[in-house]
Amino acid sequence: MNIRLSLASLLIKGRMQMPWLRTIDRAVTEALASLLDDERTSPILRMEMPGDPSKFRSAMSCKHALLVEELLAQRGEEGTRLGREAMHQAGVRLGRKVRDRLRLSDDRNELMVAARLLYRVLGIDFCIVDEGRSLEVSRCSLAENYTPVTCEVISAMDEGVVSGLNPNVDMRFVRRNCRDPPMCRAELEWGMRK
Repeated sequence: MNIRLSLASLLIKGRMQMPWLRTIDRAVTEALASLLDDERTSPILRMEMPGDPSKFRSAMSCKHALLVEELLAQRGEEGTRLGREAMHQAGVRLGRKVRDRLRLSDDRNELMVAARLLYRVLGIDFCIVDEGRSLEVSRCSLAENYTPVTCEVISAMDEGVVSGLNPNVDMRFVRRNCRDPPMCRAELEWGMRK
């Protein structure tokens, strides 16, 4: 594993997570806001965000849920599709940015370590099952503020991030925000070349 990824995995804890959380929040907020009427969303965008990582995650998930709710109110059923497209594109951009910053290769192990780092920042725990073909989420700090539709829209960001981290991998959620374990499940397809 490369040295930058190793150091990031060791050092990005506690308050050191805040720059990463702000980057993720900004990416989601900007992508969703670009689909919405400014006048109706400006109060949401001006929400005060706490400086503690745990409180920030909670406020962030509330803000993102409100933005998705507003997207559905303004765009109807088409809002889900538009939101997923915007989230996926934002995720790919963020994944590429992290890939460049950490100088990631196409190595499977590096992808999993980078994904674990980003999910740890978000307060999400997961494991890889089925010989690397599936990812199962056992804990998600964002879930309590997400409706099923919010999770459907926002999960496209995760799918995009994985593609940005490693263009040879495709991830698709097949189970989201469930009360029974696993909370979420995504299928991983290795060997994709985009």
